[in-house]
Amino acid sequence: MGNVLFQVDSIVSVIIGAAWLAFPEWLLHRQVLVHLNESHEFCARFMGTDFLTSYVVSNHALHWTKSTDRLVAIDARFIICVLTLIAQIWSQYAYSDHWNASHWIGISLISTWTMITVLLRLHATTQIRPVKEKAKLH
Repeated sequence: MGNVLFQVDSIVSVIIGAAWLAFPEWLLHRQVLVHLNESHEFCARFMGTDFLTSYVVSNHALHWTKSTDRLVAIDARFIICVLTLIAQIWSQYAYSDHWNASHWIGISLISTWTMITVLLRLHATTQIRPVKEKAKLH
């Protein structure tokens, strides 16, 4: 189960990262009602790079032998997802005049990704607990 969730996380990070790198103007113009300049495109591409490069950590975490080491990758993904989700929700309310209805699509996608990360964290935690108990017995 854990490997499947890690692989889903890796695939999602590649898809979302590549989309923000390749089509930042198209993605942004579909969400906002204001004129965007090059700085918006730069920030969107930077976010895409962040998601795309985080694939490396998720992918390599599959090969780490200690389950506790995998928690580092999971916690890092969780922080990225939660901060992105908070920023999107805050901007939706703070600048409600500038966003159109399709902005909620992005919020629902990052919410789904955050939930996958939470499931992965819960699964990893339940896998670590029996290992620690066995270590105490020996």
